[in-house]
Amino acid sequence: MSNPLDEPYLILHKVRGAPAFDVARMMLVPGYTEPWWIIPTSGHRAYPYLVWRLDDLVNEDPNVALANPFEVTNWILPKDLPDHYSASTSTRRTKRASKVEALAALGVTDEEIDEALRALGLDGDSTC
Repeated sequence: MSNPLDEPYLILHKVRGAPAFDVARMMLVPGYTEPWWIIPTSGHRAYPYLVWRLDDLVNEDPNVALANPFEVTNWILPKDLPDHYSASTSTRRTKRASKVEALAALGVTDEEIDEALRALGLDGDSTC
């Protein structure tokens, strides 16, 4: 079995108050018991309501029925589920800087932050 941190997932989360699907990656952050979910194309943190391994949604055998999250069109998410954009209304640069500061306060080094960003396909520059 592959490492769950290396796998892409389909997540259902809240974006601007509405249900939305995105592809995300799981990231373990020192000091937190729950994994963080990161949208690799934006670098934003997400708060999934439901998670599917992409491999579980693909099957080459047409005789095997698979879970289809898109069959449900009226997803109702809990009101207390954090919104994808609720963390801050500041600029992306300021949001990223405050995230880096929060990780540094937890004892995560710049090198560890850069390594995690590179693993997610981001630029790996924690000094912005």
